[in-house]
Amino acid sequence: MRGPSAPGVGQGIDGHRRTAPIERLPDQGRWPAFLSQTNVSTEGTDSDDVPVSAVLDHASVCIIMADYAITDELGKLQMIGGGLQLIGRDPGTGLTTAFALVVSMGFPPAVFNEQYVFEVILEDKAGAPVELPTPDGETGNVMRFGQTLQVEEPNFRGAGVPRYALPAKAHVVIYFNTGLPLPPGNVLVWRARIDGETRPEWTLPFFVPAPPTGPVLG
Repeated sequence: MRGPSAPGVGQGIDGHRRTAPIERLPDQGRWPAFLSQTNVSTEGTDSDDVPVSAVLDHASVCIIMADYAITDELGKLQMIGGGLQLIGRDPGTGLTTAFALVVSMGFPPAVFNEQYVFEVILEDKAGAPVELPTPDGETGNVMRFGQTLQVEEPNFRGAGVPRYALPAKAHVVIYFNTGLPLPPGNVLVWRARIDGETRPEWTLPFFVPAPPTGPVLG
C-alpha cells in the first residue's frame, strides 16, 4: 500500500501525472484532506462556464466510505476497510476518526470527452446541507466539494481492447486524515451531483454514534 499522495494530485491509467484541484466551499483548509483521482481531466472549476451535458443521463455513480483509500498509477482503487456505515468520534476533540470518501463513476462511450460539473455535499437526513463548526467554535461551514471534469476515453495500450468496448471509469477519493467535527447521534448523508442534478441512488447515509450515557443514580 502506498502512502498518502499530496493534496490534489492524481495519476491516470496512462501513467502521466495530472493535477486535480478540488474546490471546497467556503474554506478548504480547515480540515486537512487529500484528493486522488483517475481517468479524469480538469478544465477549471467554475460551474457557470460549463453547460449541462449529456453526462448526467448516462453516468453511474457509487459512493463508499472506507478507513483508507487511494488510487494508484494504473488507475486502480486501493481501499482498506471499505463499506463503513458508522464513523467513530472522539468526544474530547469533537472530531471523528480518519476516513476516506470514495465516489466511483462510470461513463459509456457516448459521452467520452464530454465535460461535466461534479459535486459532493454533506446533508442531514432531511436533505439540508450540514453546517460544521470551525476550529473557533462557530458554525456555518458547509462541507461541499466541487470540480469541473472531463470524461476521458480509456486507453488500454497493448491489451488488444477494441475502441469503445469498455466504459470510462473515474474514482474521486477524499481522505479526511484528521477526521471531521461531525455532530453525534445523527444520520448524515453524502450526496453526489452531476451538472447540479442528483439521483436517489447517488447518496450514502451513515451514522455518527453519540458517546454512551453514564449510569443514572438515585
